[in-house]
Amino acid sequence: PAASGADCAAWLRDLMTEGRSVRPLSRWLLAPQPPAGGVGTVRDPIVCVCHGVGERAIDAALAAAEGDAAGRLATVQARLRCGTSCGSCLPQLRSRAQTIALHRQAAITQGGPALVSGSSGDADPVVLSA
Repeated sequence: PAASGADCAAWLRDLMTEGRSVRPLSRWLLAPQPPAGGVGTVRDPIVCVCHGVGERAIDAALAAAEGDAAGRLATVQARLRCGTSCGSCLPQLRSRAQTIALHRQAAITQGGPALVSGSSGDADPVVLSA
């Protein structure tokens, strides 16, 4: 069943009255209905296109893995399969693994938790326990 024009415009009007940015939704501004996932959802930037793995899933898996950067990367590759096909995401995966390993080492040295967040700044930070 098709929604009325007033119902379709309500989602956009709500965004504007709340003062939220519509930039991430620019391709939906002329659509008759809001995006399927809702307008408040922030998409996780994809790192591994071959397997559709986003940066939040990768950061969480890297944070949960043990060992040095190479060990963490191997664990994430086995668990999420990212970086196991074409390899174009491997430089970013290695960088993320190294960053998380360094933050973990700093947390252990300083005796507190370390925060690691996605590069987009939209993701909730991953807290690493020392």
